[in-house]
Amino acid sequence: MKKFLVLLLALMMVLTSFTACGNSDDAEVGGDDVQQEQEQQPVDGENEGEAEGEGEAEQQPADEEENKEEDKTEEPADKEEEKKPESDKKEENKKEEDKKPADKKEDDKKEESKPAANYGNAVELLTNVWATYGEAELFPAGYIDEAGNMVDGPAKIGTADGETLDALLGVPADKAGSIDNASIMMHMMNANTFTGGAYKTSDAKGLSDSIQANLANRQWMCGFPDILVTIQVEDYLISAFGNAELIETFKNKVTATYGNAKVLCEEPLAF
Repeated sequence: MKKFLVLLLALMMVLTSFTACGNSDDAEVGGDDVQQEQEQQPVDGENEGEAEGEGEAEQQPADEEENKEEDKTEEPADKEEEKKPESDKKEENKKEEDKKPADKKEDDKKEESKPAANYGNAVELLTNVWATYGEAELFPAGYIDEAGNMVDGPAKIGTADGETLDALLGVPADKAGSIDNASIMMHMMNANTFTGGAYKTSDAKGLSDSIQANLANRQWMCGFPDILVTIQVEDYLISAFGNAELIETFKNKVTATYGNAKVLCEEPLAF
């Protein structure tokens, strides 16, 4: 009986030993698996950082491309204008020219058709001015020349007769010798309405002052002229007296025809 108990006790001890060994192996195996899982499982912070970094890296090129596209679309208008071919600019200028009103185009044509400001003597000097008058601005003007012929518009007048220059144009007789050649244009109805002349002289300012002083002291007949104007064009002097409106128009025509014209005197004669 004792032997049987001893064997039973030994058997139980053996079984107990086997059981303990099995649990220990399982624990070790389980522990290894857990450790492997922990090593393989990435840390949350690292995964998030890597994910964000990759996302930003992927988005950055796209954002740069979008910015480049925006820069291209927002290119200033003046640069676009610079990039236009020369032919396109000419076409646009032509279109703008076509948009001008008909009256504006007509004015431009008149401006281009102005007579050339070239002259060789006093008659041509006034003829260039007279040619710029429009239909509504014209008035009967002329002079009977030395040969007795009636000349419409500006005509030649001799410089040898100082009394004639004084009586018709207001040029003092003692100044006749300082004039090389002269021209005259008079209103055919009344000389005091308009009388103009041109004189080649070496002293335009001195001649202007002499004419002004001479006409200021004159006793007029058949009405008083309103105003006297004298204008220098290079080595010529132009003078005109008469109706204020006609004189203003004449002055404007002279200065428009000759860009270097200089008004020396513009004084009233009627008091």
